[in-house]
Amino acid sequence: HEAAHQWFGDYITMSNWHHAWLNESFATYGEYLYSTHLYGVNEGKINLWKKKQSYLNEYRNRYSRPMVHPYWEYPNQNFDSHIYPRGAAVLHMLRVILGDKIFKEFQTVFLNKFAFGNPDTQDLIDVVNEVSKQDLSWFFQQWVLSAGHPQIDINTKFKNKELIVEIKQTQEGKKTPEKYYIPAKISFFMKNEIVEKEIIIDERNSIHRFPMKKEPIFVRFDPDDDLLIEVTQKHSYKGLLNKLKRDNLIGRMRAAESLYQYLYNPKTIKILKQTTMNDSSWIVRKSAFQAVGSKMSSKEFISAYQSEKHSEPRKVIISEMSKFYPSESLKLIRENLDTDNSYIVQEEMIKNLGNIGDKSDILRLKSYEKEWSPRRILKNATVESLSKLRDK
Repeated sequence: HEAAHQWFGDYITMSNWHHAWLNESFATYGEYLYSTHLYGVNEGKINLWKKKQSYLNEYRNRYSRPMVHPYWEYPNQNFDSHIYPRGAAVLHMLRVILGDKIFKEFQTVFLNKFAFGNPDTQDLIDVVNEVSKQDLSWFFQQWVLSAGHPQIDINTKFKNKELIVEIKQTQEGKKTPEKYYIPAKISFFMKNEIVEKEIIIDERNSIHRFPMKKEPIFVRFDPDDDLLIEVTQKHSYKGLLNKLKRDNLIGRMRAAESLYQYLYNPKTIKILKQTTMNDSSWIVRKSAFQAVGSKMSSKEFISAYQSEKHSEPRKVIISEMSKFYPSESLKLIRENLDTDNSYIVQEEMIKNLGNIGDKSDILRLKSYEKEWSPRRILKNATVESLSKLRDK
């Protein structure tokens, strides 16, 4: 992020703070690009997905605003999730529309044209239009100069060898477009193949028809997760099981979350438990643990902790086990707190010691008050847990 500021922020600097996204969005997108380069496409997808969730959390719980915004109540208020993670997601959509070659080329032209200068958003729009040889003002109007994002409901119906996909835009809000223009992809997962189509959504309510011999097992909107969008779509039980097996890691993660509602079915429990052990992506395993934790035995939790290599699912194992098997979890925590190689897992263990431990754990925890950790997460968790234990 900070290295990217050598270009976006230092080599060029926005004309005023209204256009701070020119600094921060490009730098934050640089994080995603480097994550993809260093760890691979799947970790890059997770990185971008997390950025979208960060923005959506601010949108749902605090406020919504355009990325170019001249009104502030206090200094630095504009340095928020609307220009950092949202901005990165917007640049990713622009990259998908332009293609990698033009996406790189317009940045080169923009940086050279305004080297050691102070461009604004319109300057960037002009360069994008010039280099791409098309008018993309609509893109910046709805994504940078407006607030909010598309919220859509998707319903599908198969009739007379035709799949009918009904898409409704439901977003509302001040400075939020009533309808977005959205170039999108949609995939149909058949028994032995995946059929992908490109569509344009340009109305508040639109209907898209696709001739096909058989009904898809499930329909996947935005199969590459390129869009900054909230989608409401119901899937059948069979569709969710297929998503868990065949979708990309973001789709599989969401399928595991949705299968929580089917825990009354022993088949669901069995499949989710298998997912906690066998899925190739840690974020899917994490989601499966969260969904099926209430149906796992203490022995299954212990075995999962011992075999799970990634810290994020291991953290969830500690959290879920402490809910349902506090005695067994306490034993596991006491045996592994000092040797677990992850700060976030140790943090979770310390927090749970405060809830399920006793005063005999106080002396041991005191050593973690002075233990170094990123953002002092171990010290903060220790202070909180010591307070709880002393009150017992």
